[in-house]
Amino acid sequence: MADATELTPGFDSPLPFDTGTDLAESAGATETAYQPIAVGAEILRLSPLTNNYVVGVAGAALYSPEEIAGLADITVPGSPHRAEFDARLAAVVQQANSGYFHFELTTLHGPGDPTPVTLEHGESIVSLTRDHSDRKLTVLLVTAIDGAESGTLTHPGAEIPQEFTVGSAVVFPSYVVPTVDLGEGGSLRAVITHALGPAFR
Repeated sequence: MADATELTPGFDSPLPFDTGTDLAESAGATETAYQPIAVGAEILRLSPLTNNYVVGVAGAALYSPEEIAGLADITVPGSPHRAEFDARLAAVVQQANSGYFHFELTTLHGPGDPTPVTLEHGESIVSLTRDHSDRKLTVLLVTAIDGAESGTLTHPGAEIPQEFTVGSAVVFPSYVVPTVDLGEGGSLRAVITHALGPAFR
């Protein structure tokens, strides 16, 4: 089972982090291993049946395709690449949450996270369940795409899909159930993890 990474509350809000360097250190990476990651957002005009304050999803180029090809062990605690993997994820979650979501987060990685998965074209990603009601954000890191060069996630009620490529991380609220679209078919290999917080808050 993967180890949870504690998220330190920021000094000016209930959001989870302060600076990128703090995130890297809290995830076990050295200061020199941390590199700022640009996080972009897409305003999707999510269905009014969802949280009215969450209007978009976020994404970032977490690794290059060349980097990700040599990181088969990134989900293994204690592996040479795990600390920087956690630091990069923490940076993306911090920026995405403080910029677009504003959830109260306490932990990066829930029980069993991060998890390698294979998703087929047309398959949905279900994150929030009765047993996992504390999942606030879902992070999908794309490690390989078989049968296509890129793909999209179609979010319920959204006007446009969210694009992804190999090495990119997609961040979305865990109560949203997106569907994988790879065009004419294929499969997606990825790592999924979750940022946790108090249930129903």
